[in-house]
Amino acid sequence: MRKRLILTLLTIFILMSAVVSFADFNTPVKKGEVIDLSLFIGDNYPGWWPANNHVPKITSNYNPHSGYVGPYWTQTHIFDSHTATHYDSPQHFIPTPGFDNNTYGDFVKGVLKEYESKYGPRPTSSTSNDKVPVSQMVGALKVVDVTHLLGTVPKDKWATLGGPDITIDDVKKHEAKYGPIQAGDVVAFMSKWDKKYLPLPAGSAYASEPLNLKSEGWPTPTPETVIYLEEKGVHFIGTDGASMGDVTGKKAIMTHWAGLGREMIYLECMANLDKVPADGSAFLAWLPLKIEGASGAIGRAIAIVGPNAKPLIASAKAGKVVDLTTLLSPNYPCSWPGHFPIKVVQTHIWGPDFPYKSEFTILDEHTGTHHDTPMHFVTPPGFKVTDYQSGAQGFAKAYEKKWGPIPHSTMSNEKVPLEFFQGPLKVVDVGLMEGTAGPGHKPSIKVDVIKAFEAKYGPLKAGDVVLLRTGYDDKYYKPFPEGNRCVPDVQNGIAEGWPAPSAELVDYLVKKGVKNMVADIPSMGGEDWYDAHVVGLGKEMVYVEMVTNTGDLPNTGAFFIYGAPKTYGSGQSGRAFAILP
Repeated sequence: MRKRLILTLLTIFILMSAVVSFADFNTPVKKGEVIDLSLFIGDNYPGWWPANNHVPKITSNYNPHSGYVGPYWTQTHIFDSHTATHYDSPQHFIPTPGFDNNTYGDFVKGVLKEYESKYGPRPTSSTSNDKVPVSQMVGALKVVDVTHLLGTVPKDKWATLGGPDITIDDVKKHEAKYGPIQAGDVVAFMSKWDKKYLPLPAGSAYASEPLNLKSEGWPTPTPETVIYLEEKGVHFIGTDGASMGDVTGKKAIMTHWAGLGREMIYLECMANLDKVPADGSAFLAWLPLKIEGASGAIGRAIAIVGPNAKPLIASAKAGKVVDLTTLLSPNYPCSWPGHFPIKVVQTHIWGPDFPYKSEFTILDEHTGTHHDTPMHFVTPPGFKVTDYQSGAQGFAKAYEKKWGPIPHSTMSNEKVPLEFFQGPLKVVDVGLMEGTAGPGHKPSIKVDVIKAFEAKYGPLKAGDVVLLRTGYDDKYYKPFPEGNRCVPDVQNGIAEGWPAPSAELVDYLVKKGVKNMVADIPSMGGEDWYDAHVVGLGKEMVYVEMVTNTGDLPNTGAFFIYGAPKTYGSGQSGRAFAILP
């Protein structure tokens, strides 16, 4: 009788735990519950790989608030896919099916022969950056401390050993302390190498000096360590070192082949791993740019702690992750007319010169799925209405007549608190509203739509993320020439535009304490585009625009996650996920 009672109670406990794990997400994210694990990407920082002619980070500040393109700030960035905090997709080092290994140079052929004698055939892969499953980009974060390895390689061994090896024993020490690493966990190696990431010239100690054998390199895992983790079901590993590979060449190639050849992904140049718990209680999300066909991408790595972490981990393990991000490609209507168009240029390819693939991208800050920071439309302190171009001054004067003095802000992209972007997701159904505005015009989403949502689902709360679901991007974000219908035809007065929130709707959300407004439309700008931007951004809201794949999201209960590369600017292209309960 007692045994049956214990079994009954145990069953009830397990069932209750399952219910709790998959309950709706309703808890707002508080300050301090999102930890930034990303390095700043700046033109004067050592973010790019200082060898093999990789492209350095370059910024073009072509339209300040006083610019001729419009009364807003935007920039264009040029960056290699493997710059600062970034990841390697399998295709970084693993060639596509049909690749002839004889096209490698002699050195790589020798490495391949040795690798295959130890670990078996090096496979091929069809998995480029945009093909990596989003469920692989999230999970429980296990931080393996390898700081004890620093300083263990003598100077006369730098050329042959590079930096210290991270061995299976280092991983097992972590497991002895925190418990076994499990399938689906994200494992990150912490050496605190990120503390060397400083403005140049001091930042040369981060990657350039080790590569030139002027100092010891960062700790890197051996192929055996990588394979040990993969056999435990780990498909995502990270490091706060400059690369998962060392500086000697041979071991770097082998370490990349070992994991990427098993369809793992490598997150490199992480930061602040000493600020997160090591035991797997933090939820990690990696949010890379979705560049078509790329070998990897820059992005934002975040860890979420607090009450949302455990249910997020449970949902991630169950694969309940939805990608809400449009594809970044010159073949799609992701670039705003009049802004710099996206361009992707391949610079390295597997073959006689290199054992890997890489590319650089030219990208305007407001391309594809992206966000507006306050400073996109809100001017810095001291800026006057008369500082605008004469054609734009009328918009500002009309704004001031209705809403008061134009606001000012210094909140650029890298200064936006990460908790602004994340939170319980409230999906407000709007619909396409087709036939209500006419060619060249955009239907206006009135505040009544929000009030109707609240009448059905309850009041919006501070910290909620509000997504206006129109279906526009799902319908019109198509490859060219069909994709002209998405933005160019609207701007040219040929086709009716997307539904866009009115300034009054934005003001209503501001007063509710909503910090992030999201929509599946190319821009929040409608007929009152200046006011609609300044009213919200002027109150330090952020706008995430051009999301897609929203059709099956529940109206309430999901959790929104967004991040973008940590650059200085008016916003940035980013990655958006929904985590389902």
